[in-house]
Amino acid sequence: VPRFDLLVVDEAQDIDPGWMGSLLPQLKPDGRLYVMEDDDQRLYDRDAFDLSDAVTITCRDNYRSPQSICQVINAFALADILVVSRNPYRGELPGFHVYDPDKGAIDKTAEVVAGLLARGFGIADIVVLTGHGRSKSALLNAEYIGPHKTRRFTGAFSKNSDPIWTEGELLVESVFRFKGQSAPAVVLSEVDFVDLSPSERRKLFVGLTRAQMAVEIVANTLLDAADAH
Repeated sequence: VPRFDLLVVDEAQDIDPGWMGSLLPQLKPDGRLYVMEDDDQRLYDRDAFDLSDAVTITCRDNYRSPQSICQVINAFALADILVVSRNPYRGELPGFHVYDPDKGAIDKTAEVVAGLLARGFGIADIVVLTGHGRSKSALLNAEYIGPHKTRRFTGAFSKNSDPIWTEGELLVESVFRFKGQSAPAVVLSEVDFVDLSPSERRKLFVGLTRAQMAVEIVANTLLDAADAH
């Protein structure tokens, strides 16, 4: 039975068409539907859906990311259209740090976290993000990064279906789970610039736009704008 006057669907690029099909019948005949999506942030390999009679409005404005981060996004052409920063804070360009793939990214990530603390960020202001899942990420399975005990999702849930976390001070998350959230300082680690596939580019875009003030990138090699296109 239709029961909603207004239905707002956010992050629609990651919505399964079947889910949308189950939502639409709950909208009243004279109800309104707002669908917000960003294909540059598509993280899941799901079929797209089309609303043929929809009025489409395109917005390039970004109010969260500092101007310098938007400049990097545009330089690497991570979005289909140029992103316009509406944030009055210019900020600093993201730092790029290379880790030894044979040794892994943990030590280099610890160095970068220490650098952010030296710049005045608190440990609670920092989140370490990885584009890998728990089965492939060293960071998501590390009890410590440097001297800091990590706070990580264990992959388990309580009887009330609440996620169970480890006890720690430094938040370590996947780009997938942190989507829709933000932090003052983001360390985007275990980034693969050797094989910069479309999927890796989208994860890079999502990771960069999680930061309110600063981003540091820990990757397996350096990247320049020419290689990114």
